[in-house]
Amino acid sequence: MKKCVINKLLFAAIIICGVGAITFSEELAVGIKAGIEISLNSVIPSLYIFTALSLFAVKSSLFSQSGFVRILTSLLFGCSSEIGTVYLLSFFCGYPIGAKLINELYLDGKVSKVSAEKMLCFCINPGPAFVISIIGTEVYGNSSIGAILFVSVVLSSVIGIRFYRPRDKVKITEYKTDISTSHYKDFMYAVDSANKSMV
Repeated sequence: MKKCVINKLLFAAIIICGVGAITFSEELAVGIKAGIEISLNSVIPSLYIFTALSLFAVKSSLFSQSGFVRILTSLLFGCSSEIGTVYLLSFFCGYPIGAKLINELYLDGKVSKVSAEKMLCFCINPGPAFVISIIGTEVYGNSSIGAILFVSVVLSSVIGIRFYRPRDKVKITEYKTDISTSHYKDFMYAVDSANKSMV
């Protein structure tokens, strides 16, 4: 019964949207063009490089093998450096990069589905560039407010991670001996995956 009602409501919503699209076709076309221009001129250029670099960092395990990162992630999150690296990169690169990195860990068999779902709760933060520049400077007219908002968002995630962190025994990727080929493949994979994500 409940499913039947939901289906009827969805059907009605589709009809209303269709009629609205025909009625306001000119306004809709202007809005779509504006959205595409914003994506091409602002969103994609800013996200692309961070997506490619973050994917390379996770895929090659360069960050997670660092002693500094191991200590930092252990102190902040109480988890492995592989998982902690994803948290750190998601904080400073912003959404949706964190979700993409979690997916990479899951596909590589480094975290279980349950742990990936837990991580996703804390890898949905906006990046500092967006919060400080857009929210702080343009919305509130004060970059300090943006900085306070960003720190607040990160702190809330860190506290949540401490109480709700994944407990998988992560399969750590060892350093690769043939850097010329292995890191090249990791980089090419990162660029290709970033291309697909942007599309």
